[in-house]
Order: sequence, then structure tokens, then C-alpha cells
Amino acid sequence: MSPRRRRRDRNPQVRARQRHEAAARERLERAWYARLALAPELARLVVHREAEAAPLHRWLPYRQGFSPALVDWFLERSPAPQGPILDPFSGSGTTALACARRGRPALAVESIGSLVFLTEVRLRLRAYEQDPSFARGPVPAEPQRAWQQARTPLDRAAVLLAAARTVRADGRPRRDDPDFPTLVTDCATVICQDRAHAPDPLGHAIQADARSLPLRAGAVGGILTSPPYLGRYDYARQVRPLERLWHADHNARPARRDQIPARREARARGPREDLHPAGDEAAQQLARAGRRKEAGLVRRYVAELDKAIDASAAVLAPGALMGLVLAGARFCGTYLPADLLAAERCAACGLTVDELLVARTFGPGRRLGGLEDVAPRETVLLARRPR
Repeated sequence: MSPRRRRRDRNPQVRARQRHEAAARERLERAWYARLALAPELARLVVHREAEAAPLHRWLPYRQGFSPALVDWFLERSPAPQGPILDPFSGSGTTALACARRGRPALAVESIGSLVFLTEVRLRLRAYEQDPSFARGPVPAEPQRAWQQARTPLDRAAVLLAAARTVRADGRPRRDDPDFPTLVTDCATVICQDRAHAPDPLGHAIQADARSLPLRAGAVGGILTSPPYLGRYDYARQVRPLERLWHADHNARPARRDQIPARREARARGPREDLHPAGDEAAQQLARAGRRKEAGLVRRYVAELDKAIDASAAVLAPGALMGLVLAGARFCGTYLPADLLAAERCAACGLTVDELLVARTFGPGRRLGGLEDVAPRETVLLARRPR
């Protein structure tokens, strides 16, 4: 820190303004501080890298996914089966596939049709009698032509997986990959190899909105999911190559990915419901700094996250456990404690927050009001529906 910054921070008026601008978030941090428990052993479970070579999970190396080992960890803490395990933000389908491998039914809910299709194909892989014909070639050079010529679900899966490999983990185009026919052939070969590892066909994947689940109250025996992280990844860009093919075939426009808007390019307009004071305070701080669009995005993110938690809590069976993997963010310099906002919402829904396990932190800590060294955390939140 420069001498000028140190002198400015010693100014009582500056300190008073800083505390005023972070008063609600500071209260939230102090209210839950004693409940936060360091769990560095979870750091390797909340990332997908360990699954990049695992059968079935390697089909779609989704940057936002967590490891199948986290599903195993969750199931060991989950009570006896009384319904399927739900993942309302299924993404690459990790939860459903890992549950099926353990003999536990699961329900994968995802708003993106191409991802739903790929999860359903893997859950039903044993039922397909023939290997993909694209494993033997030839494959058209253009993705659209290859998609049109794909006649079976496994051939379509190979084309979608190849399309996913045309972009990097951040969604930017790859420059050094093989041509598209080679990618399709390689993906078809992976599908053939993984058929021997296919689980029993337990569970389903459906296309639906996490904020309004098409399930009856108390229908699921557990929930494990990871909502989008604010400002971390461009989720829409990563799946855009798949969605172009999928929706061209279905003669429909790609569905918006902004169930819970997380990327900076997302629409800032949204609901105007009353937010938790800590979320509203973060938005006001951004607005005062001239970042009105980002302020609107924060408000919409918090409001939609609340809706998703409400919907998940409503379908959770008595005594069942819900696990949320989520992280706080320092968005455009403003700290948003998304993990603690989720804990507050769980409590407001009548759930009992059992544990707040901090897997890791991001970046150096900074001052938040009267608190020092506050850094965004990646947290595994465990909450339970009382019996």
C-alpha cells in the first residue's frame, strides 16, 4: 500500500464513510462468522479437474462443474433415500451421473436443451444397441452438415461434444485444435469406450427453470447444486456452439441462460423486489460509483438466487439435506457475500443451516467496514428441512 493510501485510510471521515457504505454487509459477516468453518479438504472436490479423464464425466469438461467426489461426500451425509437427489442447475450432469453410479436415483434440471440431452444420453447409454456411426466416419467438415446427418442419439451426442471442444473453458474459440471431423470421430470413440462404464439407468434429466421447479412439495430426498458465480464465467459463451446446433434443428431460438444472471454482459433489468439489506447495499455502492448497469445486475442476481433457493426448499422432503456450492465475489471492486446471503435465505425458508464449510478463498483480503482481511469465499452450505 502506498503512503498516500495509508494517509487516506487514517482519515476519520474516510473510515466513517467506508463503514457506512458496508454496514449491512459487515453485520451479515459478523452474524455468521462463528459458523464459518475452514474445510481445505473440500478445495479439490469443488473443481471439475479430477473428473476430466473419468468415463462419462469427460464428455463435457464444464468449467463450472464440481467433482463427482463431492457428490460421494454429500451422499455420505445425506439421510436414507426418500426420493431422488435433485440438481436444479445440472450443467454437465455431474450430480445425476455420480448418483446413478452409487445406485441413487437423481433428477437433473437444466434450462439449456443441449446439456439436458447430453445428460439423458449418458444416463441411458446402456439402452442404445449400436455404437455411433461417426466413430467409423466419414464426417462432414461443417458442424451444421454433421448435425443434419446425425441420425441416432449417439451420433448427435458426438457432434455436440465436438462443438463443445471448439471453444476453450472460458468460451473463447480454440485456434490449435484438429479439424471438426477429427473432433467428431474422437468424441464418437470416447462414447464407444465409455459404454462399458455406463451406470444403471437411474434418474432423469429435464429442461426446466430452477426458479420454478415442476415438482410437488417434498418430492426430493436431497439437493446438491452450484448456482452461477457472479462475475466469474461467461456461461452463455461456453455453451453457444452446442445451442446453435440444437436450436437450428428444433427451429427455435436459443433459450436465455440468464436464469440467474452472473456475467457482466447479462441484462441488468429485472425484478424490483425487496432485497436483503446486504445485497441492496452492494448495489447502491456500485450505483454511487457510476456503475448503474452493474448495480442492476447485482440486484437481479440476488433476487433470482432467492427465487431458486425458495423453489428448491419447497420441494425438499422433511429431514432431507440441501447442499449449495457457491462463492462470494468482489464485483467491480464491491464485495458481495453470496454464500451468507444464501444462508440467510435458507433460514428464511424454514431450513436449518447445519454447516458453512469454506473450501477456499479468492485473492487477498480487504477491509469491509470495520472488518479487516475479508476475502471472497467458495463455500459448501449444508441446510436441512426439519422433520
